[in-house]
Amino acid sequence: MQKLQFLFLLSIVILACQENNSSHKAHASTTQETQPESWFSFQGKTMGTTYNIKCKYFGEEINLKEIVDSTLVSINDAVSTYEANSTISQFNKIDKLVLELGKYPQQHFIDNYLSSKAVYENTDGAFDPTVMPLVNYWGFGYTEKKAVQKIDSQKVLSILSYVGLDKLKDSSSETQFILSKNGLGLSLDFSAIAKGYGVDEIAKLLEAYQIETYMVEIGGEVKVSTSETSDKVWKIGINEPLKEAPINSINSIVNPMNQSMATSGNYRIYYETKELSYGHEINPITGFPEQTDIYSASVIHESCQIADAYATAFMIMGLEKSMKLVNDTEGMEACFITIEEGELINKYSSGFEKYLIATSN
Repeated sequence: MQKLQFLFLLSIVILACQENNSSHKAHASTTQETQPESWFSFQGKTMGTTYNIKCKYFGEEINLKEIVDSTLVSINDAVSTYEANSTISQFNKIDKLVLELGKYPQQHFIDNYLSSKAVYENTDGAFDPTVMPLVNYWGFGYTEKKAVQKIDSQKVLSILSYVGLDKLKDSSSETQFILSKNGLGLSLDFSAIAKGYGVDEIAKLLEAYQIETYMVEIGGEVKVSTSETSDKVWKIGINEPLKEAPINSINSIVNPMNQSMATSGNYRIYYETKELSYGHEINPITGFPEQTDIYSASVIHESCQIADAYATAFMIMGLEKSMKLVNDTEGMEACFITIEEGELINKYSSGFEKYLIATSN
């Protein structure tokens, strides 16, 4: 019997979990000046993973969980490849899709596509949402979760003919967005950007209710905010990027300072068989699983969606190219964890260290 492992755990640990009220309802109050600080939190499931929200609210009673869940369902209806009738699933079955601008859930799909396209172009194809056929082949997609027992290079080469965002064409008018492709074998997968997008959308939702101090986390991607009147310091832990490391093994503790942080790594999602061992980061250019000199990439950016996408791309690009791109990009910082002579080494972009609260290195 061959040994087979398929693991999925978060790449971050929420260390700052202050809360005095675990209810998902925000209760009515008078003004911020006359009320003591009151925290509440709630959790749920979305996008094949979980979400976790902690925040402080002053205002009329509302059921935030119900509102958040409704928004996440709308996003899922647009970008989930596990939903047969989602917008992305529809596109993957046909060669042309016509969507209405500003109409949800279609707009969620459009936003994820356009952001994916921008990152694709800026990373020379290292981030590519058309990688889905390869992800399925290697056993990490929405098809059967099964490790490849013997590599078929010709099969991989054949699948590569359906990979490449440049094979899609898009156009728009004042009311419509049109997306088409040159073959039915090409399909989209926003799993490397959608969780970050969901975090951003929920953060916008909270802010619309005048919630200024919050933490939103979906599947390990996180955004935090602290109002000017609060002394809250959010502490987000980055895991040790080792397969054998416990989930609560912390490499670094970070305060993203009213921004987002997303982390990618091969150490939590991987297969091991008697013949093969490989992680879930698939190089859309070569078609094969990739393990560069980066074992973990944590990206800080105002947008969690952008941080999410680049964290994935950096795992494919490697340290030198990734560090240059981060240092050349305004508003982005990153922590790359590498291994040198068997030891974990942290490499920081030019402005990352100001976010560190503590580090084990």
